[in-house]
Amino acid sequence: MKYALTLAGGLLAGFLWAEAPAVTKADPVRLPVLIEQLGSPRYKEREKAAAELVRMGRGAKIALLEGVKSNDPEVSSRCQQLLPQALTLDLLYRIDLFLKDTEGKEKHDLPLWKLFQEKIGGDNDSRKLFAEMLKTNAALLEVIEEQPNKATERIQHRSNEMYQEMFGNPFGGFRGGYRPNALNPAELACVLFACSTPAYKPTQPDWMLSNLYNQPQFTNLLKDEKTGVGYRKVFFNYLDGRMDDNTINQCVWMLAQHNIKSAADVVAKALKDGKATQIYTKASAICCVGTLGNKTNIPNLEPFLKETNQIQGFVIGGNRGEVKLQDVALANIIHLSGKNPKDYGFKMWNVYPNQLIQYHQLGFSSEDDRKAAFKKWTDENKK
Repeated sequence: MKYALTLAGGLLAGFLWAEAPAVTKADPVRLPVLIEQLGSPRYKEREKAAAELVRMGRGAKIALLEGVKSNDPEVSSRCQQLLPQALTLDLLYRIDLFLKDTEGKEKHDLPLWKLFQEKIGGDNDSRKLFAEMLKTNAALLEVIEEQPNKATERIQHRSNEMYQEMFGNPFGGFRGGYRPNALNPAELACVLFACSTPAYKPTQPDWMLSNLYNQPQFTNLLKDEKTGVGYRKVFFNYLDGRMDDNTINQCVWMLAQHNIKSAADVVAKALKDGKATQIYTKASAICCVGTLGNKTNIPNLEPFLKETNQIQGFVIGGNRGEVKLQDVALANIIHLSGKNPKDYGFKMWNVYPNQLIQYHQLGFSSEDDRKAAFKKWTDENKK
Protein backbone atom coordinates (compact mmCIF):
# COMPACT_ATOMS: atom_id res chain seq x y z
CA MET A 1 0.00 0.00 0.00
CA LYS A 2 1.50 3.33 -1.05
CA TYR A 3 1.47 6.02 1.60
CA ALA A 4 -0.77 8.94 0.66
CA LEU A 5 0.77 12.02 2.22
CA THR A 6 -1.88 14.43 0.99
CA LEU A 7 -4.98 12.69 2.28
CA ALA A 8 -8.18 14.67 2.27
CA GLY A 9 -9.94 15.42 5.52
CA GLY A 10 -9.06 17.13 8.74
CA LEU A 11 -7.11 14.39 10.50
CA LEU A 12 -3.92 14.87 8.49
CA ALA A 13 -4.39 18.42 7.24
CA GLY A 14 -1.20 20.44 7.49
CA PHE A 15 1.11 17.58 8.43
CA LEU A 16 3.51 18.40 5.59
CA TRP A 17 3.82 22.01 6.66
CA ALA A 18 4.06 21.59 10.43
CA GLU A 19 5.61 19.26 12.95
CA ALA A 20 4.06 15.80 12.77
CA PRO A 21 1.86 15.03 15.81
CA ALA A 22 3.30 12.49 18.22
CA VAL A 23 2.22 8.88 17.86
CA THR A 24 0.71 7.44 21.03
CA LYS A 25 1.42 3.96 22.31
CA ALA A 26 -1.23 1.43 21.32
CA ASP A 27 -3.21 -0.10 24.17
CA PRO A 28 -4.00 -3.76 23.29
CA VAL A 29 -6.94 -3.73 25.71
CA ARG A 30 -8.43 -0.57 24.28
CA LEU A 31 -7.92 -1.37 20.59
CA PRO A 32 -10.91 -3.73 20.18
CA VAL A 33 -13.08 -1.26 22.09
CA LEU A 34 -12.14 1.55 19.72
CA ILE A 35 -12.78 -0.65 16.67
CA GLU A 36 -16.26 -1.44 18.01
CA GLN A 37 -16.94 2.26 18.69
CA LEU A 38 -16.39 3.01 14.99
CA GLY A 39 -19.86 1.53 14.47
CA SER A 40 -21.44 3.54 17.28
CA PRO A 41 -24.74 5.32 16.48
CA ARG A 42 -23.29 8.45 18.15
CA TYR A 43 -21.27 10.62 15.75
CA LYS A 44 -18.92 12.08 18.38
CA GLU A 45 -18.07 8.64 19.72
CA ARG A 46 -17.24 7.39 16.22
CA GLU A 47 -15.01 10.41 15.46
CA LYS A 48 -13.23 10.22 18.82
CA ALA A 49 -12.45 6.54 18.30
CA ALA A 50 -11.23 7.20 14.76
CA ALA A 51 -8.89 9.98 15.89
CA GLU A 52 -7.48 7.85 18.69
CA LEU A 53 -6.82 4.92 16.37
CA VAL A 54 -5.01 7.13 13.85
CA ARG A 55 -2.79 8.58 16.59
CA MET A 56 -1.68 5.03 17.48
CA GLY A 57 -0.05 4.74 14.06
CA ARG A 58 1.42 1.33 13.25
CA GLY A 59 0.33 0.10 16.66
CA ALA A 60 -3.26 0.03 15.36
CA LYS A 61 -2.43 -1.67 12.05
CA ILE A 62 -3.38 -5.24 13.00
CA ALA A 63 -6.58 -4.15 14.74
CA LEU A 64 -7.59 -2.04 11.73
CA LEU A 65 -6.88 -4.89 9.33
CA GLU A 66 -9.10 -7.14 11.42
CA GLY A 67 -11.72 -4.40 11.51
CA VAL A 68 -11.83 -4.36 7.70
CA LYS A 69 -13.19 -7.91 7.90
CA SER A 70 -16.00 -6.88 10.28
CA ASN A 71 -19.58 -7.84 9.44
CA ASP A 72 -20.60 -4.29 10.35
CA PRO A 73 -20.32 -2.29 7.07
CA GLU A 74 -19.70 0.94 9.01
CA VAL A 75 -16.79 -0.55 10.98
CA SER A 76 -15.32 -2.21 7.89
CA SER A 77 -15.52 0.96 5.81
CA ARG A 78 -14.02 3.19 8.50
CA CYS A 79 -11.15 0.78 9.21
CA GLN A 80 -10.32 0.71 5.52
CA GLN A 81 -10.20 4.54 5.48
CA LEU A 82 -8.27 4.89 8.74
CA LEU A 83 -5.50 2.38 8.00
CA PRO A 84 -3.56 4.50 5.45
CA GLN A 85 -4.07 7.58 7.64
CA ALA A 86 -2.63 5.81 10.69
CA LEU A 87 0.36 4.52 8.72
CA THR A 88 0.96 7.93 7.16
CA LEU A 89 0.88 9.70 10.51
CA ASP A 90 3.24 7.10 11.94
CA LEU A 91 5.65 7.52 9.03
CA LEU A 92 5.62 11.31 9.23
CA TYR A 93 6.27 11.15 12.95
CA ARG A 94 9.25 8.83 12.46
CA ILE A 95 10.61 11.02 9.65
CA ASP A 96 10.25 14.06 11.91
CA LEU A 97 12.28 12.35 14.66
CA PHE A 98 14.82 11.25 12.06
CA LEU A 99 15.39 14.78 10.75
CA LYS A 100 15.65 16.23 14.26
CA ASP A 101 18.42 13.76 15.08
CA THR A 102 20.98 15.79 13.08
CA GLU A 103 23.95 14.15 14.83
CA GLY A 104 22.69 10.63 14.10
CA LYS A 105 22.80 9.50 17.72
CA GLU A 106 19.48 7.63 17.73
CA LYS A 107 18.37 4.43 16.04
CA HIS A 108 15.57 4.89 13.52
CA ASP A 109 13.08 2.27 12.40
CA LEU A 110 12.79 3.37 8.78
CA PRO A 111 12.75 1.02 5.76
CA LEU A 112 16.23 0.41 4.27
CA TRP A 113 17.82 3.23 6.31
CA LYS A 114 20.68 0.97 7.42
CA LEU A 115 21.47 0.00 3.80
CA PHE A 116 21.08 3.60 2.62
CA GLN A 117 23.48 4.79 5.31
CA GLU A 118 25.98 2.12 4.30
CA LYS A 119 25.81 2.83 0.55
CA ILE A 120 25.05 6.57 0.39
CA GLY A 121 26.05 7.95 3.78
CA GLY A 122 24.59 9.61 6.85
CA ASP A 123 25.54 13.24 6.20
CA ASN A 124 22.86 15.94 6.29
CA ASP A 125 22.36 16.07 2.51
CA SER A 126 21.92 12.31 2.32
CA ARG A 127 19.56 12.24 5.31
CA LYS A 128 17.36 14.97 3.84
CA LEU A 129 17.13 13.15 0.53
CA PHE A 130 16.29 9.87 2.29
CA ALA A 131 13.46 11.61 4.15
CA GLU A 132 12.09 12.98 0.86
CA MET A 133 12.35 9.53 -0.69
CA LEU A 134 10.28 8.09 2.14
CA LYS A 135 7.65 10.78 1.74
CA THR A 136 7.22 9.97 -1.94
CA ASN A 137 7.23 6.17 -1.81
CA ALA A 138 8.12 4.57 1.52
CA ALA A 139 5.99 1.57 0.59
CA LEU A 140 8.43 0.59 -2.18
CA LEU A 141 11.33 0.50 0.28
CA GLU A 142 9.21 -1.46 2.74
CA VAL A 143 8.44 -4.11 0.11
CA ILE A 144 12.16 -4.58 -0.57
CA GLU A 145 12.84 -4.98 3.13
CA GLU A 146 9.85 -7.15 4.04
CA GLN A 147 8.94 -8.94 0.78
CA PRO A 148 12.07 -9.00 -1.42
CA ASN A 149 10.51 -11.61 -3.72
CA LYS A 150 8.02 -8.95 -4.85
CA ALA A 151 10.60 -6.16 -5.25
CA THR A 152 11.28 -6.57 -8.98
CA GLU A 153 7.59 -6.57 -9.88
CA ARG A 154 6.85 -3.49 -7.74
CA ILE A 155 9.87 -1.56 -9.02
CA GLN A 156 9.09 -2.26 -12.66
CA HIS A 157 5.41 -1.47 -12.16
CA ARG A 158 6.19 1.91 -10.60
CA SER A 159 8.83 2.67 -13.25
CA ASN A 160 6.23 1.99 -15.94
CA GLU A 161 3.73 4.26 -14.18
CA MET A 162 6.24 7.09 -13.87
CA TYR A 163 7.14 6.74 -17.55
CA GLN A 164 3.50 6.87 -18.60
CA GLU A 165 2.82 9.85 -16.32
CA MET A 166 5.55 11.75 -18.13
CA PHE A 167 5.35 10.49 -21.72
CA GLY A 168 1.80 9.19 -22.04
CA ASN A 169 2.58 5.60 -23.05
CA PRO A 170 5.55 3.23 -22.86
CA PHE A 171 5.98 2.77 -26.62
CA GLY A 172 5.09 6.01 -28.37
CA GLY A 173 7.69 8.34 -26.89
CA PHE A 174 6.43 11.90 -26.87
CA ARG A 175 3.30 11.07 -28.86
CA GLY A 176 1.38 10.48 -25.67
CA GLY A 177 1.90 14.05 -24.47
CA TYR A 178 5.08 15.14 -22.71
CA ARG A 179 4.51 16.28 -19.10
CA PRO A 180 7.93 17.09 -17.58
CA ASN A 181 6.48 18.33 -14.28
CA ALA A 182 5.07 14.87 -13.62
CA LEU A 183 8.51 13.67 -12.56
CA ASN A 184 9.30 13.84 -8.85
CA PRO A 185 13.13 13.74 -8.52
CA ALA A 186 12.94 12.39 -4.95
CA GLU A 187 10.76 9.48 -6.02
CA LEU A 188 13.03 8.76 -8.98
CA ALA A 189 15.93 8.67 -6.49
CA CYS A 190 13.85 6.24 -4.41
CA VAL A 191 13.29 3.96 -7.41
CA LEU A 192 16.96 4.15 -8.46
CA PHE A 193 18.06 3.21 -4.95
CA ALA A 194 15.57 0.33 -4.96
CA CYS A 195 17.04 -0.86 -8.27
CA SER A 196 20.51 -0.98 -6.72
CA THR A 197 19.46 -3.49 -4.05
CA PRO A 198 20.08 -7.26 -4.43
CA ALA A 199 16.32 -7.84 -4.35
CA TYR A 200 15.95 -6.27 -7.82
CA LYS A 201 16.41 -9.02 -10.44
CA PRO A 202 15.18 -7.70 -13.82
CA THR A 203 15.29 -9.71 -17.03
CA GLN A 204 15.82 -6.72 -19.33
CA PRO A 205 17.69 -3.37 -19.33
CA ASP A 206 16.19 -0.40 -17.45
CA TRP A 207 15.37 1.53 -20.63
CA MET A 208 12.34 3.31 -19.14
CA LEU A 209 14.37 4.50 -16.18
CA SER A 210 17.10 5.81 -18.48
CA ASN A 211 14.50 8.04 -20.15
CA LEU A 212 13.51 9.36 -16.73
CA TYR A 213 16.95 10.08 -15.30
CA ASN A 214 17.87 11.96 -18.46
CA GLN A 215 15.13 14.52 -17.74
CA PRO A 216 16.19 18.06 -16.71
CA GLN A 217 14.32 17.90 -13.36
CA PHE A 218 16.77 15.19 -12.35
CA THR A 219 19.92 16.17 -14.24
CA ASN A 220 19.75 19.75 -12.91
CA LEU A 221 20.03 18.31 -9.41
CA LEU A 222 22.86 15.98 -10.38
CA LYS A 223 25.04 18.87 -11.54
CA ASP A 224 24.10 21.19 -8.67
CA GLU A 225 27.17 21.25 -6.41
CA LYS A 226 25.21 22.54 -3.40
CA THR A 227 21.90 20.67 -3.38
CA GLY A 228 22.72 17.69 -5.57
CA VAL A 229 25.22 15.83 -3.38
CA GLY A 230 22.74 13.22 -2.19
CA TYR A 231 21.25 12.77 -5.66
CA ARG A 232 24.68 12.19 -7.21
CA LYS A 233 25.51 9.57 -4.58
CA VAL A 234 22.24 7.73 -5.19
CA PHE A 235 22.65 7.90 -8.97
CA PHE A 236 26.28 6.71 -8.90
CA ASN A 237 25.28 3.90 -6.55
CA TYR A 238 22.59 2.89 -9.04
CA LEU A 239 25.05 3.00 -11.95
CA ASP A 240 27.57 0.92 -10.03
CA GLY A 241 24.95 -1.73 -9.29
CA ARG A 242 23.11 -1.73 -12.62
CA MET A 243 25.86 -0.88 -15.11
CA ASP A 244 25.61 -2.80 -18.39
CA ASP A 245 26.00 -1.93 -22.08
CA ASN A 246 22.59 -0.27 -22.26
CA THR A 247 23.10 1.79 -19.10
CA ILE A 248 26.56 2.94 -20.18
CA ASN A 249 25.32 4.04 -23.59
CA GLN A 250 22.39 5.88 -21.99
CA CYS A 251 24.29 7.69 -19.26
CA VAL A 252 27.66 8.72 -20.74
CA TRP A 253 26.21 11.39 -23.03
CA MET A 254 24.16 12.88 -20.21
CA LEU A 255 27.12 12.88 -17.81
CA ALA A 256 29.30 14.63 -20.38
CA GLN A 257 26.59 17.11 -21.37
CA HIS A 258 26.22 18.25 -17.76
CA ASN A 259 29.94 18.04 -17.04
CA ILE A 260 29.49 15.81 -13.98
CA LYS A 261 33.21 15.18 -13.49
CA SER A 262 32.87 12.94 -10.45
CA ALA A 263 31.21 10.36 -12.73
CA ALA A 264 34.55 9.60 -14.41
CA ASP A 265 35.52 7.23 -11.60
CA VAL A 266 32.17 5.41 -11.82
CA VAL A 267 32.53 4.80 -15.57
CA ALA A 268 36.20 3.87 -15.15
CA LYS A 269 35.20 1.26 -12.58
CA ALA A 270 32.63 -0.13 -15.01
CA LEU A 271 35.38 -0.56 -17.60
CA LYS A 272 37.64 -2.26 -15.07
CA ASP A 273 34.84 -4.59 -13.95
CA GLY A 274 34.11 -5.62 -17.54
CA LYS A 275 30.58 -4.15 -17.54
CA ALA A 276 31.08 -2.93 -21.12
CA THR A 277 31.06 -5.98 -23.40
CA GLN A 278 30.31 -4.43 -26.81
CA ILE A 279 33.19 -2.68 -28.52
CA TYR A 280 31.12 0.46 -29.20
CA THR A 281 30.18 0.62 -25.53
CA LYS A 282 33.82 0.30 -24.49
CA ALA A 283 34.75 3.15 -26.83
CA SER A 284 31.96 5.39 -25.47
CA ALA A 285 32.98 4.63 -21.89
CA ILE A 286 36.64 5.41 -22.63
CA CYS A 287 35.59 8.71 -24.21
CA CYS A 288 33.47 9.51 -21.16
CA VAL A 289 36.45 9.00 -18.85
CA GLY A 290 38.54 11.14 -21.21
CA THR A 291 35.90 13.86 -21.26
CA LEU A 292 35.29 14.07 -17.51
CA GLY A 293 38.43 12.61 -15.94
CA ASN A 294 41.96 13.77 -15.14
CA LYS A 295 45.48 12.35 -14.94
CA THR A 296 44.51 9.97 -12.17
CA ASN A 297 42.25 8.13 -14.62
CA ILE A 298 45.04 7.38 -17.13
CA PRO A 299 45.79 3.95 -15.55
CA ASN A 300 42.11 3.02 -16.06
CA LEU A 301 42.55 3.40 -19.84
CA GLU A 302 46.03 1.92 -20.31
CA PRO A 303 44.85 -1.74 -20.51
CA PHE A 304 42.93 -0.86 -23.67
CA LEU A 305 46.10 0.23 -25.50
CA LYS A 306 46.58 -3.43 -26.43
CA GLU A 307 43.06 -3.99 -27.81
CA THR A 308 43.37 -4.00 -31.60
CA ASN A 309 39.69 -4.63 -32.39
CA GLN A 310 38.37 -2.42 -35.16
CA ILE A 311 35.41 -0.23 -34.21
CA GLN A 312 34.65 1.26 -37.60
CA GLY A 313 36.16 2.56 -40.80
CA PHE A 314 36.32 6.19 -41.97
CA VAL A 315 37.58 8.42 -44.77
CA ILE A 316 40.08 11.27 -44.21
CA GLY A 317 40.72 13.58 -47.16
CA GLY A 318 39.91 10.83 -49.58
CA ASN A 319 42.09 8.32 -47.72
CA ARG A 320 40.40 5.41 -46.02
CA GLY A 321 41.28 4.49 -42.49
CA GLU A 322 40.00 2.71 -39.44
CA VAL A 323 39.33 3.35 -35.77
CA LYS A 324 40.59 0.70 -33.35
CA LEU A 325 39.85 0.53 -29.65
CA GLN A 326 43.54 1.06 -28.86
CA ASP A 327 43.41 4.31 -30.87
CA VAL A 328 40.52 5.61 -28.78
CA ALA A 329 42.38 4.72 -25.58
CA LEU A 330 45.61 6.39 -26.76
CA ALA A 331 43.91 9.63 -27.83
CA ASN A 332 42.09 9.97 -24.50
CA ILE A 333 45.23 9.15 -22.50
CA ILE A 334 47.16 11.83 -24.38
CA HIS A 335 44.31 14.27 -23.73
CA LEU A 336 44.19 13.46 -20.00
CA SER A 337 47.96 13.95 -19.78
CA GLY A 338 47.49 17.56 -20.89
CA LYS A 339 48.80 17.16 -24.45
CA ASN A 340 47.12 17.51 -27.84
CA PRO A 341 46.31 14.25 -29.68
CA LYS A 342 46.67 16.11 -33.00
CA ASP A 343 50.40 16.23 -32.36
CA TYR A 344 50.39 12.44 -32.45
CA GLY A 345 48.59 12.02 -35.75
CA PHE A 346 44.92 12.21 -34.66
CA LYS A 347 44.01 14.60 -37.45
CA MET A 348 40.28 14.78 -36.68
CA TRP A 349 40.65 15.33 -32.93
CA ASN A 350 38.21 17.96 -31.64
CA VAL A 351 36.77 18.72 -28.21
CA TYR A 352 33.47 20.58 -27.93
CA PRO A 353 32.07 22.09 -24.70
CA ASN A 354 29.55 19.88 -22.89
CA GLN A 355 29.87 17.10 -25.43
CA LEU A 356 31.24 13.61 -25.19
CA ILE A 357 34.52 13.09 -27.08
CA GLN A 358 33.54 11.28 -30.27
CA TYR A 359 35.36 8.01 -30.79
CA HIS A 360 34.67 7.86 -34.54
CA GLN A 361 37.15 10.71 -35.10
CA LEU A 362 39.99 8.86 -33.38
CA GLY A 363 41.69 6.68 -35.97
CA PHE A 364 44.50 6.50 -38.52
CA SER A 365 44.56 6.28 -42.30
CA SER A 366 47.39 3.75 -42.25
CA GLU A 367 49.06 1.26 -39.97
CA ASP A 368 52.31 3.19 -40.30
CA ASP A 369 50.64 6.32 -38.87
CA ARG A 370 49.27 4.26 -35.99
CA LYS A 371 52.67 2.77 -35.17
CA ALA A 372 54.27 6.20 -35.32
CA ALA A 373 51.75 7.64 -32.85
CA PHE A 374 52.21 4.80 -30.37
CA LYS A 375 56.01 4.96 -30.72
CA LYS A 376 56.06 8.71 -30.10
CA TRP A 377 53.93 8.33 -26.98
CA THR A 378 56.02 5.41 -25.70
CA ASP A 379 59.31 7.22 -26.31
CA GLU A 380 58.11 10.35 -24.53
CA ASN A 381 57.01 8.33 -21.52
CA LYS A 382 60.41 6.64 -21.32
CA LYS A 383 62.08 10.04 -21.10
